[in-house]
Amino acid sequence: MRLVLAALLLSLLALGQRLVSPEEVARSQVIQRALPAVVRVQGSPTAPGENQVVGTGFFVSPFRVVTNYHVVQDLADLTVRLADGRTFPAERFAVDPGIDIALLTVRGLQAPRVLAFSKTPSTSLPLGMGVVLVGFPFGQGPLASYGILSGIGPLEVPSPDPSVGAEVGEYLFTDAPLTVGDPGSPAARAGLRGAQRDAQGRLLALGDVILAVNGKAVKDKAEVVRLIARYRPGDRVRLTLWREGRRLEVTLTMVARPIRR
Repeated sequence: MRLVLAALLLSLLALGQRLVSPEEVARSQVIQRALPAVVRVQGSPTAPGENQVVGTGFFVSPFRVVTNYHVVQDLADLTVRLADGRTFPAERFAVDPGIDIALLTVRGLQAPRVLAFSKTPSTSLPLGMGVVLVGFPFGQGPLASYGILSGIGPLEVPSPDPSVGAEVGEYLFTDAPLTVGDPGSPAARAGLRGAQRDAQGRLLALGDVILAVNGKAVKDKAEVVRLIARYRPGDRVRLTLWREGRRLEVTLTMVARPIRR
């Protein structure tokens, strides 16, 4: 009888090992490691009658959380809520509407975990690699989902601040299940807007047409933005233009856009 029970126990252990693959174990470990650093960001709308906006952020230093600018743009009395339910007050430290980023200072708490931005160039990421998403969509959660990296490329996203241009940089595309973005999010702004014309619907007159950036030919505005985003303040960039029927070159010096506080 003991031999039968021992054999049955070994069979159940083997079955359990087959039901949970090494990939699933690794995926769960990634989520569990990241979760303490991920927070829900919320606050009180500054305008009467406005709906509450809730977003996701994560700690990048012991007292600083990075989130989206559109989340905190019109909010007062900011707070961050950890995955364990604890809530702490926060305030805006700096914002950059051009890339929809805000940095918050959290009071009364030292981060249980900090996540660092990857220094790996996006172009070196292999398509098909696993992607894990962790966040608080619509204030729920924390929720996690998994998928693969399905593409890398530029995406024109109008800025939440009309005084600056489109957001700069490349986007990672994934097939991981995503909760629909809230109003004002990059997803909503990128996918739900048509072309801009004047009040009569006429196409506005063209100015300079950029043909190349530092000798590299470009085919559209998104490619211009992607190439220029690689340079730092102080770098010199040579643009090849088509202006009033002739080709010419101009050299620009990149400058830093002031960060708001």
